[in-house]
Amino acid sequence: MKKFSIIFLISVFLFTFVSVTYAKTIEMSMWGTPQEEAVYKEITKAFEAKYPDIKVKVSVLSWTDYWSKLQTRLASGSAPDVFAVNGGWLQVFASKNVVKDITSYVEKDNALVSDLFPMAIETFKYKGKIYGLPRDFNTYVVFYNKDLFDKYGVSYPKSNWSWDDYLATAKALTKDVNGDGRLDTWGVVVDTRPDVWMPFVWQNGGDVLNAEKTKSVINSKEAEGAFQFLADLILKYKVSPTLSQQQVFGWNPFGSGKIGMYITGKWMVPIYKGTKFKWDVQVLPKGKKQIAIANSVGFVIYKNTKSSKEAFEYVKFIATEGQKYLLKLGSSVPCSRTAVFSKDFLDPSQPPANKRAFVQEISYSKILPFHPKWNELWEVWTKYPELMFNGKIGIKEGLLKMDKDMNKILSEK
Repeated sequence: MKKFSIIFLISVFLFTFVSVTYAKTIEMSMWGTPQEEAVYKEITKAFEAKYPDIKVKVSVLSWTDYWSKLQTRLASGSAPDVFAVNGGWLQVFASKNVVKDITSYVEKDNALVSDLFPMAIETFKYKGKIYGLPRDFNTYVVFYNKDLFDKYGVSYPKSNWSWDDYLATAKALTKDVNGDGRLDTWGVVVDTRPDVWMPFVWQNGGDVLNAEKTKSVINSKEAEGAFQFLADLILKYKVSPTLSQQQVFGWNPFGSGKIGMYITGKWMVPIYKGTKFKWDVQVLPKGKKQIAIANSVGFVIYKNTKSSKEAFEYVKFIATEGQKYLLKLGSSVPCSRTAVFSKDFLDPSQPPANKRAFVQEISYSKILPFHPKWNELWEVWTKYPELMFNGKIGIKEGLLKMDKDMNKILSEK
């Protein structure tokens, strides 16, 4: 009996030793806040419970530290097994052959493909191959200050509103309250972010790059009309603060309570919950076409990882089962159909009440024209709108120069 007990204990020890030995540990790195870190650790805990043979080390850094350290580690050949990217950086890393092609993994998983929004997956494609999976799929909407609307007797925006409605509403919300000759509230904010001006170009029938992403098509009458409309909001109708005036508001102009309408994404919801005024959201106004913009952040797998299958299961878990944990943050639109149509996401008791605006736009959204020269193009897309919206150069001149600079970048090897 004693001999049997010893053999039994040895067997248990060996089983435990082998289990621990063969449990693989992968590292995941991302940028984010302490709140996001807590949620991703919760996701990881659930993942490890489902896959006890896989352990995940989660590393969350600030935006600046993340990109500098990630590029250093990639250069040294010691990158994390899984790391976060946006669509632009996906193109950069895929073109440099440092992230893994996971097309075969994804295409074998019918349930995964059917649950994720197609455009969210499209964000992580390079030359037709899939190199990552999304964690969210954020559409851009118009946030509006209900208290300002009520104060000035302005009707809330409807889902079928137009550019003309947008302008008329902005005019009605722009006021010199105390009669000192200076505006106290503005209807809108027009800024230089490419992800804000680009849908206006699309809605007016224009585009930025050709279908092959080899040539600029920004210098068009359609783009000119869109930029003229936006510039006029500042320079002609004065329903938006000038770019210099916007600097007074810092990074959160809508939170000042002096702006009637502001275009941004759901990542601002947790911040706006702390405002002293009531607010809600509506879809973007419609131009000649009804087109919105969506952006996605997700995770890729380092090409030289020794744990490809384990890493894929983890990024897949974040994109599917992990979505219910991300809903707790309230800062993103889920990339999963299951999550986006859930009661937890659409709950009207939690602001904004009109969450369906985020969902409504998904069906007619486009993603940004991501390209391996992403960072260089982004600088051009920001530089010239700033000059045009400041009135330093005309719209035609600005588009001509933007077109020239873009084609120069696109032609460089």
